[in-house]
Parts: sequence; C-alpha cells; structure tokens
Amino acid sequence: MSLLLLLLLSVTTFHKSLSSNDHKFVQCNEKDEETLLFFKKGINDSSHGKISTWLTEKDCCTWEGVHCDNVTGRVTELDLHDQNLAGEINLSILKLEFLSYLDLCENEFDVLNIPATLHNFTHPSSLFYLDLSSFAFLDSGSTLHMDNLDWLSPFSSLKYLNLSGIDLHKETNWLQAVNTLPSLLDLQLSDCNLNNFIINPSIEFSNLSSLVTLDLSRNNITSQLKNLFFNITKDLTYLNLLGNNIYGEIPPSLQNLQNFRHLDLSWNQLQGSIPYGIGQEYSVDYINPNRTIIDLSANNLSGEVPLELFQLVQLQTLNLSHNNFIGTIPKMIGGMKKMESLDLSNNKFCGEIPQSMSLLNFLSYLNLSYNNFDGKIPIGTQLQGFDASYIGNPKLCGAPLNNCTTKEEIPETATSPKNEDGGSIRESLYQGMGVGFAAGFWGICGSLFLIRKWRHAFYRFVDGVGDKLYVTLMVIMQIAELLGRQH
Repeated sequence: MSLLLLLLLSVTTFHKSLSSNDHKFVQCNEKDEETLLFFKKGINDSSHGKISTWLTEKDCCTWEGVHCDNVTGRVTELDLHDQNLAGEINLSILKLEFLSYLDLCENEFDVLNIPATLHNFTHPSSLFYLDLSSFAFLDSGSTLHMDNLDWLSPFSSLKYLNLSGIDLHKETNWLQAVNTLPSLLDLQLSDCNLNNFIINPSIEFSNLSSLVTLDLSRNNITSQLKNLFFNITKDLTYLNLLGNNIYGEIPPSLQNLQNFRHLDLSWNQLQGSIPYGIGQEYSVDYINPNRTIIDLSANNLSGEVPLELFQLVQLQTLNLSHNNFIGTIPKMIGGMKKMESLDLSNNKFCGEIPQSMSLLNFLSYLNLSYNNFDGKIPIGTQLQGFDASYIGNPKLCGAPLNNCTTKEEIPETATSPKNEDGGSIRESLYQGMGVGFAAGFWGICGSLFLIRKWRHAFYRFVDGVGDKLYVTLMVIMQIAELLGRQH
C-alpha cells in the first residue's frame, strides 16, 4: 500500500513539473517583434517564402528564418538568404540588441536604407556575421548603392562581412571604415566598383592583423601591387584580386604571406617575372599543407618560373596561362602529386614534357596548348585519359595528337650507318644459308643420280622401310580385330 502511495505521489509531482514548465515557455520579446515587423514592411515577398510566415497571430520566435535564445526569448539570428525577396533592406534591423547573425544574400533588393540613428547604439553589439551581398544586377541591371561605410563602426565584434555586389563607388575610404573592425577575419567586397580607391600610406592598419580572407575581385582598382595589402596582415589564407587594373611587378613581399591557400592575381596588368624567393620558409617535405591554389593567368608576366613554385607539393591548382613565360617544365613537377588542375597554355614554354608528369594521378584538367613544346607526349592515364589540350605545339607528337615521326620511329628502309651495317650482316647470312642448302641438296641428290650402287642401295632401303611399315600396320589391325571379338 505504501509503495502504491509513493508511486502516485511521484506521478503527481512529475505532472506538476510538466505543467510548470509549460507555463514557463519563453515568448518573443515585444520590442524585437516590432523591429522585425517594421523590417518586413519594405519587403516584397512575391514567392511567399519564409517572410510570409511572419504573422502577428504567431510568436515571432516561430517565424521562419528567425531564431531566438531559448532562455531570454531575444532574437539572435535572422537567415533570409536566397528567398527571392525584393524591395528595401532597412538596416534598422541591426537595432536588434542580441542579433549575432544576419544573412540577406542572394535576393533581389533594389533599395538600401541606412537610418541615421544606426550610429547611436546604447549597447554593445554582438553581431559577428553580416552578409548583404547582392548579384541581382547581373540579371536585372539593378544594383544596391551604399554611399559610405561609417555605419559599421558600432559593430566591432564583426568577424565576417560580405558586401559583394553593392555599388560603393562613392566610398573612397572603405579601408579606413573596415579598420574599425578589429575582430574581422573575412572581408568580401567583390564587384563593388571600388575604382576610386584611395591608399593613404600614413594610416596604420594594425586593426586588420587578424584578417585571413580578402576578396576585392572585379573592382577596377588601379594600383601597384606593392602598395596594397601585404603589410596589413601576414595571416591571409585567401587573397583574390582577379579582374582589376593592378600593374607593376609582383613584389618580393608576397612571400610574407606564408599561410595562403588561395592566391588569384589573374586578369590584371602585372609585368616582370615571378620573384625567385616566392617559395623561400618552405621545402618539399615541410611545405604548408594548406597552400592549394595559385592563379596568375592573363597578365603580362615573363621570364622563367622559379623552381620553388614546382616544389609546392600540396598545390592543387596552378594557372599561369596567357602570359609570356619561357623555359621548360622541370622534372620535379612529378612530386606535385596532389595537382588537380594545371594550365600553362598561351606562353612560350619549350622543351620536352617530362616523363614525371605521368605520376600526377589526380590530374583532371591539363592545358599545355600554344607553347613551343617538342618531342613525344609521355604515356600516362591522366595525360591521355581525359580531354587534355596540347594543340598549338607544332613539334609535339604522340597521343592524343598525331603519331610521332621522330628519328626513333623512322622505318627501317631509311638509311643510317648503323642500319647499313646491320643490313649487310643479315644479307650475307641469308646468302650463305641459301648456298649451303643448295650445295647439300645437290650433293646428296647428285651422288644418288650419278653413282648406280648408291642409287640401288637407296631404293632397297626405301623398299625395306615400306615393307616394315606394311607388316607393322597389318599386325596392329589383326590385334585390334581379336580384341573386338572378345568384347
């Protein structure tokens, strides 16, 4: 009985506990809900995506794309990327006190509203991720415009900032603006029309010492590379300056970027040679395993490629195409066994393709076209097993090009001192064999024909052999017949 009462008491206590937890359900903060609804007013959601679920009948923490803290009920994340949203981005949404993550990328907004009161923060921001990137102009021709980046200053906790595709041509001091973000790790400003970019050497950019990713591609920046960002940070792992008007030589300070995984300086106006010290803190055995991509294509670079570049054994992509490089491919390229893409096309490389390239087992793209390579293409699965390009090398032969007609494959009818000697020996041997056979044949047959005793002895021998074969055959047939009868 006492055990039953104890069980009932436990069940009752458990039920009250559940009821108590139900009553403690944390609802969305009213102030946060008002901010979200104000943000929604300027948005056109024609596809009835996530933002169409933002109804006052529901708690705002249940709205799609909205994430709240389980304890406080404050909005901490807002993710509306790729929702076909149009209309206005009102950055008053950044007034959410506990917002740490905001992603509005890959939509079709055409208006960007930055309220003047955005600078008047009365609380420290916890925002670490902000992505407003837009590429709608590629399809529709419309572009988001932003006159300045001064509004960034309150968000000192930002680690990731992506404003790619937003027109910033009126902002000439953007680098000073992002310099107010000491925690920034990833900065992406591609396709932002930063052609009025001004470099102020008197400003120290020590606050960007943590930056690891920098993308300024396709901005028409006109500057010498040596005046850019190599003194900002030594921890860059990703640097993309593709599609600008960067000119001059590649500075030796490039080698200070010891940790980069991705270097893209293609489609610029760079000249001169690659610094020979580019692979100097490095060796074949101890090379940084994170260095994977180097793209210097479509410049005016010249000279020989430093051997150090072919010692980067962890490199996966190397693109030196559309330059004026000379020299040969070194045999050590066979040690770059993680290479997946190699493009040396449209240069002035010469010499034979080294046999060691057949060791590049992960190679899936190869373009050596329009150079001065000669000799025979090495045999290897990756060199003939896919659509590799060797065209534009008139002196190059072998699969997948036409057959070689080099000296080692000239037919035997061609004359050379060595072949002539070998042919004379073979001809003398065959002639000797013919004379010997004829002499032996006529020696025996002639003797039988001229000497009667020999001829009669030969006939008797032949008759005797025939008789013996006949007798033997008859005996075998008799034995077979007797055996057949017995069975």
